Order: sequence, then structure tokens, then C-alpha cells
Amino acid sequence: MRTGLKDNKPGHATLHDVAARAGVSVATASRALTGTKVRGKNQEKVRKAADELGYVPNDAARSVRGGKSMTVGVVFSQLNNALSTELLDALSSKLDEQGYSVFVATSQGVEDRFDNLVRRFLERRVDALFCVNPAGEGEALGLYRKAAIPVINLYGEGGGYTGLPLIGSSVADAVNAAIARLQTLGHKTIGVLRPVRRSRPIEAVAELAREAGMTVRAYDVPEGPLDAVGLLNSMMNASRSPTVVVARQTDAVRIFEAADDMSIIVPRMLSIIAIRDRTQQMPMTRLPISMIHLNPGAVGAEAADILVRHFKGEKLFKGEKLVNAGSWVEGGTIAHARTTSKPA
Repeated sequence: MRTGLKDNKPGHATLHDVAARAGVSVATASRALTGTKVRGKNQEKVRKAADELGYVPNDAARSVRGGKSMTVGVVFSQLNNALSTELLDALSSKLDEQGYSVFVATSQGVEDRFDNLVRRFLERRVDALFCVNPAGEGEALGLYRKAAIPVINLYGEGGGYTGLPLIGSSVADAVNAAIARLQTLGHKTIGVLRPVRRSRPIEAVAELAREAGMTVRAYDVPEGPLDAVGLLNSMMNASRSPTVVVARQTDAVRIFEAADDMSIIVPRMLSIIAIRDRTQQMPMTRLPISMIHLNPGAVGAEAADILVRHFKGEKLFKGEKLVNAGSWVEGGTIAHARTTSKPA
């Protein structure tokens, strides 16, 4: 059946074409595509028509025909800590050197909002999009493909965003260095504090410690402030208790402070290693805490370099690319393993 529409090249369909295909007014089509509430039946028809025609809204369509906007979008699922800021600083700095401006938005953990932000960046004619730990349906990704606008995931993938090029971080070198040091100090059993929202560095410690022949005791940590006293009581009174604990930075500090209050001498009776998670600098403690230090700036810099090379004609990679983004920093909270399974 002929619709009366002329054949448009991908990305060249107009709003009038979409409205005609969906059988609605231009005003209704515009509201449906910009997130304004319309009847569910009309919303579905307009979205379907836009996808079938390869419609790229507003300025994005002009960008496809007339050149680049020299802008790059970054959508965060959460933008609430120093590590995210360091990633963004490195990414922005590298792209700025090439004349690109970076636009940033956060969905605050809401999947529908993430999808809406992805679509809005398309409407604002960005030349590329980075999705940091994305979650959602990814409905607009087909339009990005038709408009030849690259979309790259950073750190993780999920939902409709699975399968895009992914730039992740690896802390394997740092973790292996820490484990090797612990083994030279005689440690055989390691305690790992696992948060509800799984932490890749924490999981890497558990996995690589097992591969190195160490016994791993995993302790699930609920949301909210850590009950460090209760955890230490349970841990230290158990048979074959860990001689070293690895935890996120904030939890490691609480373990250290609770150990002091409980007369558990660090590091003679218990060694502690932190994985840097949030703050720019460690809180002041009696001893400098040994740490697996995360450097998200390395991921941001690599992501910018990959994108710039793509803009210059290099084909975008497929699958996952890992960036070494960790280092082992020994402090005063590790020592030779205690010779008894329980404190004297």
C-alpha cells in the first residue's frame, strides 16, 4: 500500500512524514517525540513510524546533512562521586584539545530518564554519545545507527544498551600485586566485604585471590553504614578467621576505627586493604591505609582518544576494551600474618 510519502534516505525523514505515517497531527507527533504526554496508542504509533522512517529530530537531521556540531554527549546513570568527576575531567580535557564540547546529563538511576536523555542528545545533534553504566530500553539507538552517530558504553552495559562498544576498567595488575605482597607476608585467608551492588574491583580481589591459592571468606555488606563492630566480632571469633580484610574505602576506614576501639591491633592482629571508591583523598587515620587505587581518568582519556581516532577515519572497535586503571599503594595497615587464628 502506498502512503503518499516520498522515499527518504535514513535520517532525512521529516516530522510531517512521521505524522502522516502514524495518522496523527504534526503537533501530536512532535509532543510524542519530545516526551510530552500523549495517549498511549498515539505514542506507540508515532514511535513506530519514526523508527520505520529513520526519523532524526530537529537539529540532528540537519547535522547528518550538513556536518558536525563539534559536541559530544555523556549520560551517567549516577554522577555522585569523585571517581565519576575524574572520568569526566579526563574525557572533557582530551576532547577539548580537539575542539569538541562535552554536554553532560545524569538519569539519577532512573531507567526511563536514561532513555529520554539519550533521545534528547540525538535531538541536540551531538556527534557522539558516551553512556556510563547505562540501563533502559535503548529505543533511540536505532536512530543513532541510521544517523551514523557512534554510541559507546563506559564501565558497564545493560538492558537495550548491551552489545555496544564497551570501554571498561581493569584492576588486575594492581590486585595481583597486592595478593603477591600478602603471600610474601604469610597471609593465606582473606576476608572480602561485598556490597549489595556488586563492585568489580571487590569481585576481582576474590577471584584472583582464589586463583592464587588463598582461601576467600566473603561477607555481604547491606546498604547503609557498616556495623563494623558486629562484623569484626563475628570475623575474629570464627575458626580460620581471615588475617587480612579487603573492603571499599569507606568500609575499610570503619573497620580500622572499630578495630582500634576493640583493641584489635592493626596490622599485627589484622591487616586491612582499602579499594578507593568515592572520595578524592583518604580520611585521616592513625596509619596510612594500604590501598588498591582506582584511576578512572585513564578510562576517560582512552575513551576520548578512541573517539577522536574514529572521527579521523579509524573504524570503531567491537566488543569490550579494558583499560588498566588501578595501582597498588602499600601503607601501614598490612604486616606479616598472625600465627594464631584468633587474637590473643
